[in-house]
Parts: sequence; structure tokens; C-alpha cells
Amino acid sequence: MNARLQAERVCCWIKENPRALNVLMRIAHDYVDAGRPRLTRSRAYSMAEDRGIAITDRDGSPDEDVARNHNFWPCLTRYMVMLRPRLARTLHFRESAFDEIDLQEVWRNNVNAGTVFFASDRKEAQRLVEIGDVTAL
Repeated sequence: MNARLQAERVCCWIKENPRALNVLMRIAHDYVDAGRPRLTRSRAYSMAEDRGIAITDRDGSPDEDVARNHNFWPCLTRYMVMLRPRLARTLHFRESAFDEIDLQEVWRNNVNAGTVFFASDRKEAQRLVEIGDVTAL
């Protein structure tokens, strides 16, 4: 599946599961507040499950689980740091095809056209952390 279609799928999941996104973001904020340098996918999903949120994407197959889907986490975390750049203190990235598409456009077409992003992409979020911007503290 290409990056744009995957991003659309992630956005559809976010729109259908806003509480799950909020729990994941809270977990990441807690990691930043505690000074922890890295939040991993498996740890975040495990902690979300401990808080009563099952992070799943049932797309026809009962065995398909977002927690096991390596393509969801890179896109989902990009959205998380675009929304709250400070999360780039604990969420780290590799280069990805998601860096080549307009994730804001995909979000606005699928989740909420009025969403305000404090960073245009994960690279800007990382720059905001490096310079100590107020959105990244």
C-alpha cells in the first residue's frame, strides 16, 4: 500500500477512534514530562491497553491489529508531533515515504479540515524541539 493510502487509512482510524489517539498522546506527553528519551510502539500500545484502549484496526481480517502493523506507527506518530511538537522529544523517526506526502492535506480531507498543526511535518517538530520553541517545551 502506498504512503498516501496508508495515511488515509490512519486518518480514518483516528477519526473513528479519537479517544485512542488522545490516550496515545497522553502517554507520549507523560514520557516527555518524565524526561524519558524514547517511547516505542510496543510500549505505547501496551500502556494504552492498560488504560482500557485497544489499539486495533479491523479491516475485514479479525487478525489484523494496528499494534502489529508496522506501517501505522510511523504515520500516527508523525501526526502526533505535528499536533504537539514537544512529543518529538520522545518520538523518533526514520526517513519514510510519509515524509514525501502532504500529511496535513490528508488529515484535513479525512479527519477535520479545521485542525491547527503547530508543525508542518516531523522535521519541523524536531527543529522546534532543538531551538526550544514554546510549542516544544
